[in-house]
Amino acid sequence: MENKSEVKAEEKPEVKPEVKPEVKAEEKPEAKPEVKPEVKAEVKPEVKAEEKKEEAKQEVKEEEKKKKEHKKKEKKPEKKVEVVPDMAQLDLRVGKIMKVIKHPESTKLYLEEIDMGNGEIRKVGSGLQEHVPIEQMQDRLVVLFYNLKEKKIGGYPSYGMVLCASSADEKSYEPLLPPEGSVAGDKVFVEGFERKPVPDINLSKKNNPWFKVQPALTTSADLTVTYEGKPLKTEKGLIKVKSLVGARIS
Repeated sequence: MENKSEVKAEEKPEVKPEVKPEVKAEEKPEAKPEVKPEVKAEVKPEVKAEEKKEEAKQEVKEEEKKKKEHKKKEKKPEKKVEVVPDMAQLDLRVGKIMKVIKHPESTKLYLEEIDMGNGEIRKVGSGLQEHVPIEQMQDRLVVLFYNLKEKKIGGYPSYGMVLCASSADEKSYEPLLPPEGSVAGDKVFVEGFERKPVPDINLSKKNNPWFKVQPALTTSADLTVTYEGKPLKTEKGLIKVKSLVGARIS
């Protein structure tokens, strides 16, 4: 049998597709954003003036604040409290009894109307009915504790106290005697004690000046009323008593 050689198909070389080089797009320089010049807002003169005013006000406020803080830091000088002697706080005056009656419900009290000068009449209650006859009270000049707080005595308002000397046993009472020539309203004082009366001395309070003064009030051998050995007087002379020596004053 005839051997025929295998006829191979003619091998043709592999045709590769032509690779064209990549055509790059033409590179253009990067475009930068356009920078516009900053447009400044126009500041009107009026706006500037207002701003200056506000600044000035703020400066004033700051200055005031600093001053206040400085004042707070400054120590204030301590106020000196004036110490007024107890005797100087009493207001003792000469008065004249214009009318006196016996209390309708008491055997101890007199009800008096006392002329204090300048048309002032004061109603006063006194527990002297058992010690001084009513005839000796009428039209009499007395020394009145003038700045005593109003108090009801036997149901009647009393605006003062008629000062008297009393014996140790309190059986004898004598109203103080103003000097000759005295008139209603004359002021009583003690040398060395400038009068600085306080209003409405309340005898119900323990620290009132009368309670401190009273123990040092007495009468001397010549019947002069004294405080710590110094005489009570008016511009017309000394305050005295009729007969009691070493007496208590109340």
